[in-house]
Amino acid sequence: MSNPELERIEALEVQVQAILGHLKAMEYGLRLLIATHPNPEVLIAASEGLEQRATSAHLDDDAMYSAAITQGITILRDQIEAAAALSDPAGDMPPLRTRSSGHN
Repeated sequence: MSNPELERIEALEVQVQAILGHLKAMEYGLRLLIATHPNPEVLIAASEGLEQRATSAHLDDDAMYSAAITQGITILRDQIEAAAALSDPAGDMPPLRTRSSGHN
């Protein structure tokens, strides 16, 4: 590879690392919002069907990209469920989804 090509690849790597840093910061912020939300039931209601809507919107995208969306939404649902369970010590709140979906 020529020097300009290597420089371009290095610049792209720097940009990717910056984007990953921004995404991680947003993830922490989102976790904070979920953990401190005053009404987790609202989050549960809002997130119902989120995975189906998100994956159907990205059907033509790269498989790795679609898998990352599905994984991220699964993690968010788990965090919402955990926040809801903490706010409902009696355990009366039904789970957000069934565990038979293959995502744990």
